Amino acid sequence: MKPLKVMKEYIKAFSSKNVSKIIPFYSFPLTILDKNAYNKNPHLIIKNKTELKKYFGDLYKILNALFRYKKTKIKKIKLIKSNKNYCVIELHAERINDVNKIFNKIKLLYFLKKYGKNYKICSFIV
Repeated sequence: MKPLKVMKEYIKAFSSKNVSKIIPFYSFPLTILDKNAYNKNPHLIIKNKTELKKYFGDLYKILNALFRYKKTKIKKIKLIKSNKNYCVIELHAERINDVNKIFNKIKLLYFLKKYGKNYKICSFIV
């Protein structure tokens, strides 16, 4: 699957609010730079699926409790850099609540690594 298609499918899976659906999009170790105020440690290294489930499980709890999160909508997606093994994608998105109001506009950088014919997220900055 091409990198931009991977990211579009990932955002659909993320919007399901089901951590199990997003796990296949990641490789380990995963590095995250998350500068959001709710995150105590902005630089994380996620070593396995269990740690990934905890990170995103906690994120979904915050998004639901504070904002009544419904889905994420891609506004702009761009392949910034690519070679035969890695690529960098810039993604602009809106987080939408249960009454279809935008509560958060975000810009993310995703770093993807090629595994066979597919790409997986190995790092991201939010």
